[in-house]
Amino acid sequence: MPETSPASVDLSALSSPVSKDEAAQFRSAARASGGRWPSPGMPFIVLIAWILAAIVVLGVLLPSLADANPVGAVVALLVAAAIVVGLITARIVTSRQRWATWLRLDRFARANGMVFTAQADAPAYPGSIFQVGTERILLNRLTTAAGNPGRFTDLATYRYVTGSGKSREVHTWGYLAIRLDHTLPHIVLDARSNNGLFGATNLPAEFSRSQRLSLEGDFDRYFTLYCPKDYERDALYLLTPDLMALLIDEAQDFDVEIVDDWMFVYSMQALELSSPGVARRMFRILSTVGAKATGRAERYGDDHAGSVAGVVVAPGGRRLRRAFPALGLVVAAVIALWWLVPLLWGQMQP
Repeated sequence: MPETSPASVDLSALSSPVSKDEAAQFRSAARASGGRWPSPGMPFIVLIAWILAAIVVLGVLLPSLADANPVGAVVALLVAAAIVVGLITARIVTSRQRWATWLRLDRFARANGMVFTAQADAPAYPGSIFQVGTERILLNRLTTAAGNPGRFTDLATYRYVTGSGKSREVHTWGYLAIRLDHTLPHIVLDARSNNGLFGATNLPAEFSRSQRLSLEGDFDRYFTLYCPKDYERDALYLLTPDLMALLIDEAQDFDVEIVDDWMFVYSMQALELSSPGVARRMFRILSTVGAKATGRAERYGDDHAGSVAGVVVAPGGRRLRRAFPALGLVVAAVIALWWLVPLLWGQMQP
């Protein structure tokens, strides 16, 4: 989309009323288009299954209950009917609200030169959060419309799954992706505010501590900076004092990753882009942090690349080295000792 300022983004569609007929017309057109639309709330087939199960249970238990306690049977029947009506009503209301939200997002996208997609497969981005898990999908995605002048931008909620069975876990992120004009060294700004116990990173990738770089002022209070070895000067060139100030002011609770010709801003929560406040903030980050970073990227050149034809960033700067999983090994060792020591002690007894 074109370079924007927060004031130039038209947010009116996100708060405008949507009538029942407008939502229904949008739903019909959307389904006819063949796009992917997540099920709004409880799937209809599941709802029918619950209702049928309730009828079967009542059919078996109600006659016996009626003989023993007629009043109790009537109360049970009324409660069951209320539950069924409540389930049907909740699904109808949820469906209407979801389609009204999607219509607002679609109108917002069109008003700002973007395209709205309710659900899509996750793209093959080089960012850290896109390299793990299975069942990767995007929800409520806004991307720059084809043919629209300006820089490609992508905002969405991203979900993926790790583990299986009882260890299955669904991970949810929000992200802003900005396409850069040139490939840059791999740089990660790990926000301190969203880290876990003992400062452990919330990112699915952990990077070697030897690649940490301390910056001037109080920037280190908000972010831990990682850059490849021998690329410290490059990181200082890209992260100017005014850009660091913008990161603190606008994005101190977001993680930031620059990799290849992309800049990613990660949120640990879903991006509720239908909220005018959330949309305003993300476009403010785009127009401040994003604009300043892309401006520096335009003038960057990697001195390490030398005279190698076609090389924009030398191999040593393209990817950060991952950390040795010391904490995981320590936990595994403690668990092993917990089981092994009593076993050995028992064998040593006469």
